[in-house]
Parts: sequence; structure tokens; C-alpha cells
Amino acid sequence: MVNLEWLQDPGWVYLRQLDDVLLKEQATRKFDNKTHAWIPDPNEGFVIGEISIVEGNQLTIKMPDGNTVRFSLTEGFVIGEISIVEGNQLTIKMPDGNTRKMSKEETQEINPAKFEKTEDMANLTFLNEASVLHNLKQRYFSMIIYTYSGLFCVFINPYKMLPIYTESVANMYVNRRRTEMPPHIFAVSDLAYRNLMHDKENQSMLITGESGAGKTENTKKVISYFAKIGAPPKDQKQKKSVRFEDHTNVSLEDQVVQANPAIEAFGNAATNRNYNSSRFGKFIRIHFSANGKLVGGDIEHYLLEKSRVIKQAPGERSFHIFYQLMTNKKLRDNFLLSDNIRDYHFVSQAEITVPAMDDAEEMKTTDNAFDVMGFEPKEKNELFKCCAAIMHMGEMKFKQKPREEQAEIEDMTSATNMSKLFGINVEQFVSALLKPRVKVGNEWVSRGQNVQQPLGVVSMLDEECIVPKATDMTYVDKLNNQHMGKHPNFQKAKPPKGKQGIAHFAIVHYAGTVRYNAEHWLDKNKDPLNDSAVAVLKTADKGSLIYIIWESYLTDVDREENTARGKKTDEAADPDAEKASKKMLQKLTSTNKLLVENYRVGKTKVFFKAGILAKMEDLRDAALTVVITKLQAMCRFYIAKDNYNSLKKQQSAVLLVQSNVRSWLTLRTWPWFRLFARVKPMLAGMRSNAEVEALEKKIKDMEEAHKIENEQKNKLNEELKKKIEEFENMKNSLLIERREKEKKEKDLAEMEKRLKEESERYEELERKAAEKAKNSENELKALQQSFANEKQFLDGELKRRAAEASDLKAQIAMQQEANAQLMQQRKAQENANHDLVDQLELIQNKFERIDAERRKTMEELEASEERLNAERRQKEELNKAKKKLEQEHKQLLDQHEQLKKSRQETELDCRRREEEIGLWKNRAHDDANLISKLQMNIRQLIARIEELEEELETEQRAKNRTEKQRNEAQTELDSLHQQIAVANGQLQAQIHVNKTRQQELTDLHRELDKKNFSHETHIADLCSMQWLTLNNLRNLSQQAQFLENEANRVLEFRNSTKTPQENSLHRSISSKEFYKSPLDDV
Repeated sequence: MVNLEWLQDPGWVYLRQLDDVLLKEQATRKFDNKTHAWIPDPNEGFVIGEISIVEGNQLTIKMPDGNTVRFSLTEGFVIGEISIVEGNQLTIKMPDGNTRKMSKEETQEINPAKFEKTEDMANLTFLNEASVLHNLKQRYFSMIIYTYSGLFCVFINPYKMLPIYTESVANMYVNRRRTEMPPHIFAVSDLAYRNLMHDKENQSMLITGESGAGKTENTKKVISYFAKIGAPPKDQKQKKSVRFEDHTNVSLEDQVVQANPAIEAFGNAATNRNYNSSRFGKFIRIHFSANGKLVGGDIEHYLLEKSRVIKQAPGERSFHIFYQLMTNKKLRDNFLLSDNIRDYHFVSQAEITVPAMDDAEEMKTTDNAFDVMGFEPKEKNELFKCCAAIMHMGEMKFKQKPREEQAEIEDMTSATNMSKLFGINVEQFVSALLKPRVKVGNEWVSRGQNVQQPLGVVSMLDEECIVPKATDMTYVDKLNNQHMGKHPNFQKAKPPKGKQGIAHFAIVHYAGTVRYNAEHWLDKNKDPLNDSAVAVLKTADKGSLIYIIWESYLTDVDREENTARGKKTDEAADPDAEKASKKMLQKLTSTNKLLVENYRVGKTKVFFKAGILAKMEDLRDAALTVVITKLQAMCRFYIAKDNYNSLKKQQSAVLLVQSNVRSWLTLRTWPWFRLFARVKPMLAGMRSNAEVEALEKKIKDMEEAHKIENEQKNKLNEELKKKIEEFENMKNSLLIERREKEKKEKDLAEMEKRLKEESERYEELERKAAEKAKNSENELKALQQSFANEKQFLDGELKRRAAEASDLKAQIAMQQEANAQLMQQRKAQENANHDLVDQLELIQNKFERIDAERRKTMEELEASEERLNAERRQKEELNKAKKKLEQEHKQLLDQHEQLKKSRQETELDCRRREEEIGLWKNRAHDDANLISKLQMNIRQLIARIEELEEELETEQRAKNRTEKQRNEAQTELDSLHQQIAVANGQLQAQIHVNKTRQQELTDLHRELDKKNFSHETHIADLCSMQWLTLNNLRNLSQQAQFLENEANRVLEFRNSTKTPQENSLHRSISSKEFYKSPLDDV
């Protein structure tokens, strides 16, 4: 019976037509099953024609003119009319007005009009191909896409969304019979669920079809329906899977349903026929508990199209996850991806977008599905990281080395990014690709063929993989020679259309003809795996996804190691045959069962005399007889003992049963027991009320305690949250300080580098000073030489001038003596004298100046010698100071390296290093003072060194301050860790107490539910008894009223015939107080 609410649902019109509409369509059908028939047509498959003439076994069929509908080949058939029937011959009118004669065997009968758009095609009177296609077509034109065919449910993809998968439609099919409801995938799912619950046996649903038929969508609807009916009722408290990290509650049903988006992202791709085609097969198991509740599920996949990761056909694209990943900017930045997907060859060989599919929204759906299923952020990041690494791997390009038989990589950028995401060494991975290690050997293995094992497509491919110099084209040629024209399902491929690629051959499948391109089939079938690359991938970080994938894979080296290890184990476990034989012979000779002269031990055999071997066989048989006899005795003893114990238990059980039966026979006749049996049910009802009140009080107390505990828990959670925030703040500040420290260390390294450069400059200046000193010595020597020459010259000139002065004095004396004689020349002589005096004064002044210059030169020479000696001493001291500074600088560098390696050591080491740093600073300061005193003549270098020392001292103070702050922050962090640990311990204890109390509360609720159920059952029984009693009382009251009315009628009748005394008596009897019954108050 159809519910009126169902008719108002918007999806009902897509499930079943209304009866009046269906009857109207059946009445207006323009063909009859008696005068029309299905006939084959080369263009349209089947047509319904009118049989006009029947002549023997031939039919003449004519199709009707007018409004008869003509359908294309995809529609399959058209209607015709039978006009004449003569024996086995039919004349049928064709749609174009022509007639066609054919036999009855070539036609197919038409079903009556009442089977038009039938819901189950197994009910058709004439079940043939044309009728099935016609029924499916008519229902599809009415947008009714589900049709039964016996146990099967046929689905035709409408390629648009219909409102037939809503919650209201799903509710229609819950606990409904299949015949009551229209065909639907929900009906099949509900039948499987009810069979599961009723028969207690596993049920299977097979969803199959060609690409684009709707398998994936129907699978999702089946899972969602099972999640709905397997979920607990809304009024019951559902069990949630709680994640402490994000405090989100997710039901198990949501997790099962949300598994589909994640699977589709990694396993579905766009093809020419389907934009969301599943490129793998999957076997889904959904688990239910004994009471029908959903408890979990698992998925197994097979035949995954791995080649789509690296190659796509024209008009198709790779798996959805690669394109979803490119829509998230944060993931692109984290995984070193560019903004253009065309930069990555593996995923951009064909299409990169799909109509009506938003990759950004799909990425959000996929990410949300992972969150619902309980994936940690690290796990999601590992999955996305693996996909990004594959995209980077596709950009690795190689080239041939010039004049070498060796390839090399062109650019290391993509390889570096890929190795960084995989967590492996890039150099090792590239070396494994370019120079792999292979096992030496040229052994080829062939598989024999026989008549019962013909060479098929796969078997020929396997054979071609081991044939030397085989290529894809040789494989295609062998396929054509073997099957072309010999097998109907092997055909030549048609030319490509649209975005289709080139095909080498075609195979006719049950769902249609499929074109195949055989390029790279040999490589894909061999599935070559580089063991060297695998060995590098196995060195990835142990927590990463790459390590988990390749951890269990065994390379050739691993197999050889395992073989060698197993061989050693076998050798250690198996005894030595030679030693064992000698021991057995020695034991036989020691017991005098075999004499030494009767046997000899060779290198590989033991030789016996004639008759000795037979004697040893007798000894062996005797020993085996003893062993077998003892074994049989033990077995018989065990069997006899088991039988004895069984008989003993049976005897004890019989005695116990007899004793109980006797006690029961005595007890059943005891009066007090009979009284107890009658009173006991009444006591249970009285006790149940008190127990219910006590339980209610206990539940109320537990609820109050639980409420208080929840408040305390919330308070602790808030405190923990605050502590976590404080911890995060401290962590961030510590991270900032660590970065500052690293920056300071970097600056210190830069300063050390600059100090090294200044030291080199100082050495250069020292070398120049040495050269200058050497030049000064040379100049001094030249100056001394020139001074000696000048002194010699001045001495000679002085002697000459002195001689001239003595001559002049003699001439003056002679002039004075001749003055008297030469008075007339006095004036001229005086002038000459004055000139001579002036010349003498000039000569004397010149001599004094030369003498002064000589003394000054001597002083400068002495000063130069002193300065040269001082420079020599300074140079020696400077060399000593330089060596000392180099040693101390080297020591400081070593100490600095130790400081970098031992940052996490104890506080005592930090103090010791601080003292060493302070000592180093004092030494550096003293050395700076010493250098400033020693380098008086090279002030520029001294100033530079002092400046460097001051900067180093500043950096050292900053480093000390940073170290102090780090120690303080570490102390605070340790205290916070202790507080968090204490808070976590308290929280865990509180959580444990809460869980214990929650379990107790659950048990109390369960007991209360049982008590309430029994109490409600008892109350319901009492209510039913009360209702029955009230009904009986009402019936009795009605009967009493009826009797009262009859009595009144009889008395009224008699009133006319009786006396006034009788009338008064009658009035008194018929009064209300007299006839009022206690039943009236009920």
C-alpha cells in the first residue's frame, strides 16, 4: 500500500508512475501483440512491424505511416504491424510503407499492453531481447532508471542528479518488502541487510558495468544506506570516536561514509567516457554486530592502474589527488611546487581540468574526509608529500656524457626537491639510477606451451618479455599473425576519433569494443625495479611514509643474505652424517651387539661382512617392536583412563540427578512451598518499586557527582589549555631566542672570518714592514756610505780651506808690510781685504754648517740604528705574539666547535665554558694592549685590531647574555614541563576516575533499563488486566442497564393493570437509589 506522504516526495515520480498515468499510456498504445511483432533491422536493431501477409514460413511486414515513432540504432527497435497471416508466412508493414516477408522464427513476439513499463522484467509473458530493450527504453524516457530483472537490479545512468537518494526516500525502503516498493538500490540493500540479520550469514552485492555506468555512485549510495540503518536511533546516546587533540566527535557511520572521498581522490581519474572513473577494483566489507549495528568496515583493492601515474592518454588525466594538491597554496609552498601544473610532465600530458569538477572544493572534501577518518596531520602530510615527490620526479632529465657510455643528470633541482620530500640522500639516489648494481648472470627461462594452453594476449606478452631484442611492435606483429582473422573477438583497430590516441589492435568485450595501444607493454609487464634505488629509498626517515612502503621489500642482496643465513642455520641444525654413523657403530660395539672386525668405515660408506647387515636389521626390528609396544600401551592406558573418568563422571551425575529428583518430589507436596510459589510473584512487584526508587536516587546522586566531575574536568581542561598556551608561548620565545643565538653565532663566525682576514692583512702588513725595514737597512748603509764619502770630502775641503786661509793670512801680512809701500793701492787693497774677509766668513760659516750637518747626520744614524734595533725587537716580539695569538685562536676555534656540539650539556659545563670564554676575553684584551704597545709605527693596523677586539668583546657579551637567558628559559621550560607533567598526571587520573564512574553509571543505566523494562512489562500486564476488567465491568453495566430498562418497561406495562398499592410499590422499586449499582461508579 502506497503511503500518501510518499506521493508528495519529489523523488517518487522518478521511482514509480501513478496508476492513472500508466493506464492511460497502456490504453493509447498503437500496436497489438496479436497483429504486430518484433523484427530484426540492420539499421535500428529491432523494429515493430505489422504482419500483413503470412505465406508458409515467410512473413510480409509493413510499418505504419503517420505518427509512429522511429528510433535510432542506440534505441534499438521500432514498432510495425502484422497485416496478413497465412500459415507460417507473415506480411509486415514497414515504417517507410514498404512490406517485408519473413519467417516467424525471425520475429519476436510483443508483450500485452499491461506489461508496458513493468518493474520486474521476469514477469514478461514473452521474455526476449527486443521486449527487454523496449521496456528499459520506455522506463528511461520516463526517468525511471531502476528496473528489476529477477534477482538483478538494472540501472541506466541518467547523467544528471535525481532526487531519489534523499533521506526521505531511504526511509521509505527501511524494513519494506521488495514487492511493496519500486525498484531501487536501497531495496536491494535493505533485502541484503534483512537476510543478514535473519539468516545470520554473510551477504554479497555485486555492482558491475562498463565505464560510466554508475558503479561508483551506486556503491556510495549502498554504503550510505548501510550506515543509516546500522546507526543507533537518534534518541539513544551514540558512541563517538573521540580525538583528544582537536576535541571533535565523529561517529563510526560518518567515518565509513567519508572513506569514499579519500579513496576516489587517490584511485579515480578522468577518462574519455567518465570524468570520475574508478581505475581500480575494490572489495568492500561492512561489518555489523549481532544486533545489526554498524561496527566497522575494510576495503581491499586490486588491479590498480599504476601506469596512469606517469602516462595519460589524450583526453584523459591522472588521479584526482595531483590536481587537488595544486589548488592549495600552502601545500605548494611546503612541497616546493610551482603555481603552474604544466611544469610537471607526469600529470600534464593530456587534460588538467574536468568540466563540472572544482578541484579546490574536492581538495577540501578530501582533507575533511581524512579528518573524519581520524588521520593525524602528520599522516596527511606524508601522503601529500609522496604525491608532490612523484611530480618532482617526473621533471628529472638525463643526457649522455660526451665521449662516454654513461648518462648524467641535467639539473639537480628536481632530484633535490624529490629527495628532500622522500627524506633520502640525493647523491645516493641519483647514483642508484645512473649506476645501478645488478646481479651477474645471463640465464634465460622459457615456459613451454601445449595444445591445451594456447598463446593468448597475456601469455604472448610474457613470452615476448624473455625473448632477446623483442620490442612492442614485434609483439603486435605476433598478435596479428596469431589471432587476426582467426578469432572473432580480435579485430583491427579503427582510426582515432577526436581526442583518442593511436591504437594497434582492438578486442571485443561483453561491454563493447576496446582499442589498445601496445606502447611500453613489455616494460610495464616486466615491472623492472632498480634494487639500488630501492636500497636508497629504504634509508629514508623511519617515521616517514616512504620508509613504511619499502621496509618489507627484499632486494637481491637481502635475498642472498637471507639464503646464506638460512644455509648456516641448516648446517648448524643438521647433524653430520659421518660423525653420527661413527657414534652409532661405537654404541653398538660397546654393547657387544656388533664386533669391530665385522665392519669398516670408508670415506662415504660403511662396509659390513656377509650376514651382519641382516643381523642389524633384526636388531632394528626388535628395537622398533619395543618402542611400538610401549607406545601402544600408553595409548591404551590413556583411552582406558579417559573411559574410566567418563564413567565416573556419569555415575556422579546420575546420583546427583536422582537426589535432586527425590528432593523435588518431596518439596512439591510441601504446603509452605506451594504458598511461597504463589506469594513470590507478588513480592517481586513490591520489591521492584523500592529498588526503582533506590536506583533513581542512586542515579540522581551519580548524575550530580558526574556533573561535579565534569565541572572539575572542564576546569582542569581550561587550566591545561592555559598551560599549553603558556608552554607554546615559551616554546615560541625559546625558538626566537634560539634563532637569535644562531644569528649571533653566525655573526661570531663572520667576525672570526673577518678576524682571520685581518690576521692575513696583518701578516701582509708585517711582511711589508719587514721589507720596509730591509729597505731602511739598505738606505742606512747607503746613507752611511754617503756620510763617509761626504766626511772624507769635507775633511779634504777643510784642509784645503785651512791651507787657503794660512796663505791668505801670509798674504795679509805681506800686504801689511807692503802697505807703506803701496799706499796708492790702499783703497783697492782694503776692498780686496774686505772681500777676502767676507769669503773667509762664508767659508767658516759653511764649515760650521757642514760640521753641524755631520753631527746631525751622526745623530740620525745613531737614531736610525736604535730604531732599527727597536724594530727588530718589535718584529721578534710581534712574531712571538702572532704565534701565541694563532695558537690561542686555534684553541678558541676548537672550544667554539665544542660549544656548538655540547649545547645541551649540564650547567656545570656551561659555567666552565663561560669561565674559559672570560679568560679568553682577558687574554685577548691583554694581547690587544701588548699589540698596541708593540705596533707604534703601524697605528692603522693597531686601531683596526682594537676595533675587531671590541666587536668580538661585544659579541661575546651578547653571547654570554644569550646563554644566560637560554639557561633561564630552559629552567622555566623545565619547570613548565614538570607542571604540565603533574597536570597531565592529574588529568589522566581524573580521566581514569571519570571512565570508571562512567562505566559504573553505564552499568547502573543498563540495570535500570532492565528493571524499567521488567517493571514496564509488569505495569503493562496490569494495565491490560485492568483494561479487560473495565471492559467486563462496562459490559456488565450495559447489561444491567438493559435489564433495568426491560424491567421498567414490564412494570409500566403492568402498571395499567395493577392497583394503586402496587403502583406505589412499583415506584419505590424503580427508584434510582434502589437500582444504582457500584458498577456505575467505575
